[in-house]
Amino acid sequence: MGSFRGLPQASSSQLGIAQLGEGVVNLAGNIKLIRPALQVWVDFRGDDALGDGSPGNPWRTLGQAYVFATSNPGTTIYLPGGTWSEDIGIPPTGTSLVGHGGVLQSSTAGNLTWTEGSGSSTLCYLENLVVKANISGKNVGNLSLIFKDCSVFGTHTLVGFDVFIGCNNYPTFVNCPAVRISADSSASPPNLALAYDPVSGTNGSIVGHRVQGEFWGTISYTATDPGSELTLIGLFCNQVNSIGSAVIRCRNSIVLQTLSTDSGGLGLIEYDSPLVGEKPTFAGAGVFKLCEFALHRSESMNAGEHDISIAIPRLPAGTQIQNIFFSTNLNGVDLNLVSNTDTSITVHTKPPASNPAYIISMLVRP
Repeated sequence: MGSFRGLPQASSSQLGIAQLGEGVVNLAGNIKLIRPALQVWVDFRGDDALGDGSPGNPWRTLGQAYVFATSNPGTTIYLPGGTWSEDIGIPPTGTSLVGHGGVLQSSTAGNLTWTEGSGSSTLCYLENLVVKANISGKNVGNLSLIFKDCSVFGTHTLVGFDVFIGCNNYPTFVNCPAVRISADSSASPPNLALAYDPVSGTNGSIVGHRVQGEFWGTISYTATDPGSELTLIGLFCNQVNSIGSAVIRCRNSIVLQTLSTDSGGLGLIEYDSPLVGEKPTFAGAGVFKLCEFALHRSESMNAGEHDISIAIPRLPAGTQIQNIFFSTNLNGVDLNLVSNTDTSITVHTKPPASNPAYIISMLVRP
């Protein structure tokens, strides 16, 4: 296993292999794969007893690879494609797990459960893997995981620090103190879920979460205590969901489709960015608070004189719209406010005769 016949000297094939450099050795006219320093392989056909961790003679289990990595910080472990099932802990400090788009999961039903031990310090890297793992650790622990080009499932609770680079799926983050995410905007926008529960949290709970930048599909935040707010800063998102008593504050962010609070009606979404047309849709039973927003309405050619009603978000009880500023990109249009409620603004427009198409803009300050 792992041996190949020698090739004619100076042939193009031999020269191609010679360019590999480290990783091959010539033994009596045969080319044999060897293990480069700090790189090991595991494979479904490997052998823990007879293998040496080389690509041609891999080990059978991650556990055996971890034995090597424990004594050799900085080791890279290569996993085969397909579904790799093994009950195994967090890799030793400095270890990298590199897959080929395969799945890493528990050998029994369900996800892996990786737990940082007391006082441990772990920094490891996972790349090009589908990781199905529940990960937990101390609130002030030193556990750090870096995921690159991965899909990560499960629940991450009270881990030290997570970095996600170019991933297309993320776990649910519960009471996590620090998570850095660089989403891959070239792919379909990924979804993100966060949760805060001071009752079930251990070693204290983290108050306050922040997501900054990137383009997201759906961001959902679940909280049992409104004292911990989620702040969204400078991002684009299709949908934002406030669940339970969650408070979400959108700052300089654009939500394209829906802002939603669940049927419990205890959540709040505060939104201060311009609303394009009548989007996003405001749904659910909770409360929406707008600091300032803009509404735009396109009127067609020869639209004539008529009333326009534009939907606005539901405002907190007792909140009234105090200021509405009208403007158009067409001279000679008369605009007058007809009425405003907590759900809509009605304005009367009178354009010049035979008017071209134009846009009505309103700046609203509750």
